[in-house]
Amino acid sequence: VSKEVDVPLQKWNNFVFNYRDNRADLFVNGILKESVSLQNTLPIYSHSQVVCTGSDTKYCHGAICEVCIYDTNLGQTEISQTYNYLKLQNPPVNNLL
Repeated sequence: VSKEVDVPLQKWNNFVFNYRDNRADLFVNGILKESVSLQNTLPIYSHSQVVCTGSDTKYCHGAICEVCIYDTNLGQTEISQTYNYLKLQNPPVNNLL
């Protein structure tokens, strides 16, 4: 499954991938953009997996500031509050965890 989203340029953008109850949710800047059922297609993980940014026709100019992996699901409120806190930080790094 792939999803293309438009994000503001020249701005820090926050992406959250949340797996819960056989669903995968994509949040962009604290807002739920897509929810996909994994009922018949559970994810398979391997050491060679990569995260890709950009597309065949557009380029990603920027950097990845921070990657966090949690062992629990984050609620929609927690995701939104974290984004609202981090968008005011330079760099947007969560030192509270």
